[in-house]
Amino acid sequence: MIAYFLPLAFQAATSLNTLLDTNPVLSGASYGVTVMKLDGTVLFSRDGNRRLIPASNQKILSTLYGVHHLGLEFRPKTTVIECAEAVGVIADGDPSMSTLRLQEIGATLGDKSRPVYVSQAYTPGIPSGWETDDLINRYAAPVFAFTVDQGAFRLLSENKEILPLPKELGVLIERGRNTGPVKVSYSLDQQRVRVDGDLAGERQTLETLALKYPDRSAARFLGRGFIPGPLPSWYKPTRETEYFGDPMPKLLADCLQPSDNNYAEHFLLMTASQKGVIDNPASPYTSANADLKKFFEEIVKVPANDLRPMDGSGLARQNLVTTRALGSALSWASKQPWFSVYKEALAAPGKGTLRTRLAGSSFKGKTGTLTSVVGLSGYVNSAIGEPLIVAIVINNSVDSPTKVRDSADEIVRWVEKGPEFGPLLALRLGYDASPTLQSVLSNQSPVLSSSHRNGGPHRDSSPLLPWLDR
Repeated sequence: MIAYFLPLAFQAATSLNTLLDTNPVLSGASYGVTVMKLDGTVLFSRDGNRRLIPASNQKILSTLYGVHHLGLEFRPKTTVIECAEAVGVIADGDPSMSTLRLQEIGATLGDKSRPVYVSQAYTPGIPSGWETDDLINRYAAPVFAFTVDQGAFRLLSENKEILPLPKELGVLIERGRNTGPVKVSYSLDQQRVRVDGDLAGERQTLETLALKYPDRSAARFLGRGFIPGPLPSWYKPTRETEYFGDPMPKLLADCLQPSDNNYAEHFLLMTASQKGVIDNPASPYTSANADLKKFFEEIVKVPANDLRPMDGSGLARQNLVTTRALGSALSWASKQPWFSVYKEALAAPGKGTLRTRLAGSSFKGKTGTLTSVVGLSGYVNSAIGEPLIVAIVINNSVDSPTKVRDSADEIVRWVEKGPEFGPLLALRLGYDASPTLQSVLSNQSPVLSSSHRNGGPHRDSSPLLPWLDR
């Protein structure tokens, strides 16, 4: 027996279509909305087959590709070979490699005067399609299999002084005038930072910036000089040690909850490398993207041409995907043995990029924000407790990112709390309903099938977590 009272907030709209049609934020925008049951049954589609720029919803694709092929037991590996005259590194890719870990590895080597030979599974640097204006920022750090701190650094101040960075990073910091508002200037090519202005006394983040060559910065923790390529055969190893990064559940959470671009690129390229499909480490994306697309079309059964991947993170504006494909991917994921771990790694109200959004909601999923792009896709429980999938991508709204995100949140609230996917759906599927429910529903529109309707700068705004949702 279902007892249900229509919330006041939803009395003005009788269906999700009405909600979309009457929202001025969506007027003139391109968008897609798909609602599915976990088994893939489509309950609602508004332009679900329209290809759109997904922003960070692209990370759903790269992480599902990664966890399926690599497995929950996977840990990224870096091999360090010590010789009397040199040090060799074989980097399979590890986005979790940090300053602390490299310092620990370096401490075991002792002699830091030896050259470091570095062999990497992939070395694309900047993926095709990333915009030049983004490149100084941490969220657009270059991608290398051997890296440190996701290819970036955080500039901090405390007690009106700039805190020093590890010298191995190769970043030069200059202090300019100490009056007026704080301004940080950065030359990526020179890795030179200038800080002007009156710094506060408390500890604060001034900026998060990209390293020019994070593989070279990482190598300086282990020795002197960076030589690309494998250790020459004439050197005789005295010790070989394998160092393992974070386990898969943590890699997923560290990618999805804060929407980390560097992690997402590693997910795509690590997986393609482990599968042996990368034939050119300097230009790995063509083969990696082709393999990801093949995976979703042949294994996940996403309709052909529903996605065009260009990178792993969604920072490239050339990525295209339909909400039908995102919904199908999340439906497929719900049937996998690792699903509970994957779902737990997603953002949720109060956690990750949803820390200030959808308070009290059951939603768990992935956000996405670029200029003129908002995405929100994941899992939510309906008013009758049935788990559903909702995928939303909005392009080219002229309103502020905050208003567009609020509109996406409103759609999720409707799916979660509105009658259309709760008691109305229950009646449609033949569930029992109480007299109270029947009277409420008597003035509501029927659930529409998908055939009824088919028309119709790159930072998270919060200063608290400036590295995050891209």
